[in-house]
Amino acid sequence: MARHLSAAVLGFAVLAGSGAAWGAELADPTRPPPEFAGPPPVGVEDPGLRLQSVILPRGGKPRAVISGQVVLLGGKLGDATLVRVSEGEAVLQGPLGVERLALTPDVIKTNPPASRKAGAKKEKP
Repeated sequence: MARHLSAAVLGFAVLAGSGAAWGAELADPTRPPPEFAGPPPVGVEDPGLRLQSVILPRGGKPRAVISGQVVLLGGKLGDATLVRVSEGEAVLQGPLGVERLALTPDVIKTNPPASRKAGAKKEKP
């Protein structure tokens, strides 16, 4: 019995002595390794401003979420002013002129090619 008790006391002493380790932060297992956290590769451009969402309340002031910031109609984003918000775009007026930000830039809607007519039977070789 004394043997079990001294083993328990010894185990408790070891755990109590390592209290500093309990205060240390654990590494995030989902974080990529440090070698991936460097600067972006050469040739990759900064995408600049990006429209992420538009909010068009019935009784309130329209706003847009641009590059993570909520901007009210008439509000400033850097040197530019948000002058128009619609369902698909936001328009900024700044010292360099007008900049239109679309919710879905560079997306071209296309129809998939028709592989066969509906109801047609597949031929066997």
